Amino acid sequence: MAEWPGPGELVVSPRFLEELERSDLLQAWAAGRVVGTIGEPGLRSPDELVVYQGLQLEELGEQARAIAGYGGRFPMNIELQESQVQGLAGFFLACLGLPICALLMVATRLSATIRTRRFAALRLLGVSARQTARVNAVEQMVVGLSAGVVALLLYPPVNYFVAGSGVLSVTWFPQATSTGPLGASTLLLGSVALSWFLGARVAADAIRAPWTQRRWIPEERVRWWQLLPLAVGVAGLWWQFWRGYFHGDDGNESSMTNAPVMIFFVFLTGIGMLLGAGVLTAVVGRWWRKSHRVTRRIGGARAAFNAISSGKLAAGVMVLVFAVGVGIGHSRDARATSELNPDDPAVFSVSLEKLTNRQLSQALEVPDASAVALAAGGFGESSSLLFTDCRGLRFVSGMKLDKCDLRSGSGYRVSEIKAGEPMIIDNLSSGRTEFAAPKSTLTPRGSLVPRIDSPLGGYDAVLPISAPGARQAADQLVLVPDEQNIDEMMAKLLAIAPYSQPSVYGENPAQAEINSMLGAYIRFAFVLGGLVALMALVVALLDRAVQRRRVNARMLAQGMRPGQLRAVQAWEAAASMVPQVALAWLLGIVGAMTWQYTGGLIRTPDWVAFGWLTLGTLVAVATAVTIAAFSTPRRVEPQLLRAE
Repeated sequence: MAEWPGPGELVVSPRFLEELERSDLLQAWAAGRVVGTIGEPGLRSPDELVVYQGLQLEELGEQARAIAGYGGRFPMNIELQESQVQGLAGFFLACLGLPICALLMVATRLSATIRTRRFAALRLLGVSARQTARVNAVEQMVVGLSAGVVALLLYPPVNYFVAGSGVLSVTWFPQATSTGPLGASTLLLGSVALSWFLGARVAADAIRAPWTQRRWIPEERVRWWQLLPLAVGVAGLWWQFWRGYFHGDDGNESSMTNAPVMIFFVFLTGIGMLLGAGVLTAVVGRWWRKSHRVTRRIGGARAAFNAISSGKLAAGVMVLVFAVGVGIGHSRDARATSELNPDDPAVFSVSLEKLTNRQLSQALEVPDASAVALAAGGFGESSSLLFTDCRGLRFVSGMKLDKCDLRSGSGYRVSEIKAGEPMIIDNLSSGRTEFAAPKSTLTPRGSLVPRIDSPLGGYDAVLPISAPGARQAADQLVLVPDEQNIDEMMAKLLAIAPYSQPSVYGENPAQAEINSMLGAYIRFAFVLGGLVALMALVVALLDRAVQRRRVNARMLAQGMRPGQLRAVQAWEAAASMVPQVALAWLLGIVGAMTWQYTGGLIRTPDWVAFGWLTLGTLVAVATAVTIAAFSTPRRVEPQLLRAE
């Protein structure tokens, strides 16, 4: 800040200044003259609403504290706790780590046959093992360096878009996440080292024993026991689903009790899908191998011949689809915790220490309020009383009363106290006040039911707001706005008492913002993971087409039409993907509903989220099959028909 605000002056953030010009609510909340703006070093994001307001000491009252410096040891608003940040980091690691592992598995097998035969030929021509390894190292390091350079060139525009677009529900200055010299060097060195390691691993056998690299490859053997973890995990999920759907929560077990069992079966199912993907491919391939359709028979035979390798093609997409499906149940609960419940309306509460008598009188006459009340006591040995009128009584009790005793100056007993029994209120500022318990009783059926999270809950008696001593005994003003005019009510209240700092119950905008941010980060992780998984799948399919160029050219030369060859490739890709991804989609939805039935807050399915999951799954499968189909040659290439 270039200058410190004096009494009646404001220093605000640029976004606050924009909103201040068109918002009556902000004008009432921050009354004063703007004398300066906060620079970028004093803000966390371009959209942050910050105001430094200069006041007289008398305007704040006894709650005022002198400013000794910026910041504080105990921040009032903590967006995310450390455990939440660690959990979010772990979630990112899982969502991106598993698809990246799948991509690396694909990278170790890219053109494996072609590249290993090339290095074997160099060795058989007399090149030493060390020289051949150096050739491979130079080749891989150049590829890794090129990948790192491309990443560094793409990162600035992506960082600028993500930081300022609000795609993650929050914005920040792109400079805060820019790549410095250390980060760029680490990325380049990591890319080069990883590329060299993967290349050395692929070429190791060809360099060490070149005479073993022959063209004939045996059919991959399928191990049926690999279906066992998948069978146990699926049985466990269905058991949890059946138990939760038909029996629900029996009251003896909490969601935390069910969580370890749920997590165990989810992880077991995920591992089982990875292990059993090749077996599923073999089953489908052998089934299609008996088809009367030539293209399906050849495609199924190809998939069954390389069942284990073909099953690995869809590993990343499988895990991601399953993880997204299971995560739908958790995200539905997260949204439910921050949404405003119409049965639990918003309630404004203001401490009377921050209101003068004149401001209190004006606040009690605020129009368009569903209920107006004064709350007293509830601390220590004091009774807990609510002072309101007949309109407020009908609202907080949920009852239609033909006769309201509040009009006659009497009231209602709510708790088990006797009529005429003294009710004592000890107020720190106004002293001791005594009231007599009314004769009439009231059984609450609405918002008056005792609650620990609302200023309207748990009172011993309801008395008229005009009762003698009501203002002297009360310590809180309670206003309940209509559901449609919450902002207007806040503006009116702040216009009467600008520095009253009202609290809002019944809705939690801060928690809603946190949940929205968490949900955006989770969706962002799923999108990134999906892109990586889809990229791994597409690269693997293209590489398989490259390695089969010679076989495909021979089939074209023998009379197969290009359209038939594309159909063969499409059937092979479908056999490698459709059963695995369909199973992952089904089990993901079952996992989401299992969570909701056994420990979630909401039991109804999230059909919109399931619809998006289904659409994304279909797009991923269709994209992969289409790319595999159109990666086949359209004409005979004579150089591929030569004999070696």
